[in-house]
Amino acid sequence: MTKRKEEFSSDIRKSGYLKISRAMLRALFSDSKEMRGLAIVLLCVQTFAYFSDGYISLNHQSVYCRAGEWITSYTEVAELTGMDRRLVKKYLQNLEERGFLHVYDLGNYKRIALTGWEMEILQSTNSPLPAATSDNRQPAVGSGLLDQAGRFYQSPEGGERWTN
Repeated sequence: MTKRKEEFSSDIRKSGYLKISRAMLRALFSDSKEMRGLAIVLLCVQTFAYFSDGYISLNHQSVYCRAGEWITSYTEVAELTGMDRRLVKKYLQNLEERGFLHVYDLGNYKRIALTGWEMEILQSTNSPLPAATSDNRQPAVGSGLLDQAGRFYQSPEGGERWTN
């Protein structure tokens, strides 16, 4: 797999800052091994997700990747986090069930798409993003930007997404 070249610039999406919730930080420092594992894997995905749209090369074919997505393998995430590959797969499935991300199969690779990523960038830049072309990337429907941001940190059942 050939990684996309991402250059340093003053653009907010490339500035080197990663906005994470207090709930995620609490999970990262939790006594629960499960919660720490979830937080570490999610933080890894957020860190390496692409900040702009573009193409990457996978086994001699070009694959389009949107901002907020990362094309990787369970093995690469395991190496980056220092976890076992099976644990990484389990945590990614758990994060998908909790609504933090979506994992799509690309053969030996996985496309991991963060949910709500476009909304975070919109809040940071106060400028609209172009409309998404795939169903999983559509912004949430609501009465306002704050309602959409609030829904990002709520689970479908109404509680925080970080609870056990």
